[in-house]
Amino acid sequence: LALASGRADTLARRLRPGGMPSARRASAALGSQLADAHTGDLGGGIFWSRQRDFKNTPATAPSALYFARNGQKERAQSLVDWLRNTLFDPGNGLYMDGIHPHPDRPEIELTIYTYNQGPILGALLELGGERNLASAAELIDAISLHLTQDLTPDGGDGTSRGGPGSLHRLRPLRPEGPGDRGLFTGILVRYLAIAARHHALPEAARATAAKLVLDTAEALWSGRRTEPFTAFPLQFGVQFGGVQFGAQPAAQPDVTAVELSTQLQAWMTFECAFQLRCESEKRPDPA
Repeated sequence: LALASGRADTLARRLRPGGMPSARRASAALGSQLADAHTGDLGGGIFWSRQRDFKNTPATAPSALYFARNGQKERAQSLVDWLRNTLFDPGNGLYMDGIHPHPDRPEIELTIYTYNQGPILGALLELGGERNLASAAELIDAISLHLTQDLTPDGGDGTSRGGPGSLHRLRPLRPEGPGDRGLFTGILVRYLAIAARHHALPEAARATAAKLVLDTAEALWSGRRTEPFTAFPLQFGVQFGGVQFGAQPAAQPDVTAVELSTQLQAWMTFECAFQLRCESEKRPDPA
């Protein structure tokens, strides 16, 4: 919410000089809560909730990005360093979910989620500097290696439905599933798109980030379903799955409702892909 408030004010400033004062007030209030949750327990990091029984990546990484964007670079760097020292898995180069306090010794949640990698990537890029940018490039490589799936969009013969005669295999990011998880990969895409346009990164890292975004967008589009709206049978809507990118409708599980999370994930991914296309073709970004 703090990051969203900042984005809202930034967008509003494009429309009027004063921006959005209510968004700035919200950002300041939320930032104060995040600062209160940053304690020395477990060596640092941000508590997940007011119960103060869990510090994790999905609370700490966005907070680090928030502080980096709002002039608190030292606090942001300490959070990034805590994540690296506490929840980074050197075996795969990715960040684990979180850590619970325990009377004997802390217990680490080992699960790797796509969305956790996004905000920490954003924080590393926002802070900049040789060490942070090197970590960002390494993280992009790890994402490409461990959080993707090998996919032929049409389901077998190597011909992409994204364009006539396209004969390449895609390696999109893996989808996490329905429910809240239906937005996880879209969050990672947002920050990969930022990385793809971050000219302080090595060219290879930027190219890898861009390919991940574009392949994920193509996989989502290739698995689209066009179905009539229940209330308006003669009108059709395009729907996107969140369980298996690129799958034909028969391969997707039956659902009784279209979830906002999976559709929003797709829209975010298409927007990011379009921005990268505009930049590669030297066209102005309409946003």
